[in-house]
Amino acid sequence: EPEIDPEPEAPVAEEEATEAPEDAAEAPPPVAVDVEVTGEAAVEPAPANETNATNATIKTPGVSMVPDLEEGDVEEEAKPKKVINYASMDAGAVVLESSAASKGFGNLLLDDKDKYGITECGERKFVVVGLSEDIRITELVLCQYEKYSSMVNDFELLGSQTFPTKEWLHLGTFAAKYGQREQTFEVPEPKYVRYVKIKFDAHHGDEPSCTVSQIKIHGITVMAGMQDDLQRHQKELEAQMDSIGDELSEEDPAGDAEDAGLETEAEIDAPPDAPDEPDAAA
Repeated sequence: EPEIDPEPEAPVAEEEATEAPEDAAEAPPPVAVDVEVTGEAAVEPAPANETNATNATIKTPGVSMVPDLEEGDVEEEAKPKKVINYASMDAGAVVLESSAASKGFGNLLLDDKDKYGITECGERKFVVVGLSEDIRITELVLCQYEKYSSMVNDFELLGSQTFPTKEWLHLGTFAAKYGQREQTFEVPEPKYVRYVKIKFDAHHGDEPSCTVSQIKIHGITVMAGMQDDLQRHQKELEAQMDSIGDELSEEDPAGDAEDAGLETEAEIDAPPDAPDEPDAAA
């Protein structure tokens, strides 16, 4: 009998080869990444649809600031503002003029209790001090520490925007008490001045020499004064707005609405106006 050849088997390798492209088609294509070569480790950039939480900043309008205190912490009390002595060499003040019989009046700008300015009590006594900037003077401090001398009693404070000048703005007349101490005198009507003149008119004691240890001037600069004025005007405006709001709240809006509703109903129920009759001549 003739030999029958067996049926040929399906080529397995070809099926695998044909299936391979199908698997390859399902895989996503590789993503090309541009990497700059800087000598450092390359970092793959984050996808565009992801948010970088590290650099994200959330701003919420209308939120007030609050102190960052942990449980049990005590909020520190506000420290008092440092008072600046504008009549000191450290602040840029200089003695521009003094009475001819006076000596050592440059010491009035130093914070040294062992130094002073001295003048024969019967002579004319004054000093002119130039400040480093325009100051609205609120206080003058007179310091007297010398034991064996007469001390200032009555004195006058003058101010000016220019120097030299023959016209001075009168800031106040004061009377000091007898004793080795610092005495503070408030200026009744503070004004902005650049130069101050202090005239020592009378003294305590019978010693032939009159001494002054130091003078201090406290006040407000132009910039600080503008900020204070702005804050004061803002508070006044807020108070006026609150007052207007209180007056409006006292009115009866419900009654006004009811009256408006009645008027609307009356207009609806009213009969329409009759049309005008034509003229007989027409």
